[in-house]
Amino acid sequence: MMKKTNIFTQMTDQAIVQFLGNFIRKTRLKQNKTQTTLAKEAGINRSTLSQIENGEPITLISLIQLLRALDSLAVLSK
Repeated sequence: MMKKTNIFTQMTDQAIVQFLGNFIRKTRLKQNKTQTTLAKEAGINRSTLSQIENGEPITLISLIQLLRALDSLAVLSK
């Protein structure tokens, strides 16, 4: 039986941060939301949202707030 490999185990920490930022940006755009709108819904500064979308690290609580505002918390259960 072949062992299933998680793609994240082979990625650097910075690559994972980039991946999450891209996920948030793509999801935000699919929902037709501006950074200002999403930041307000998540209860964070727009600059914090911009940071994650640009591949910079943010706090875990900010990530959770963003995922909640995007109705995407389910990605954490995979």
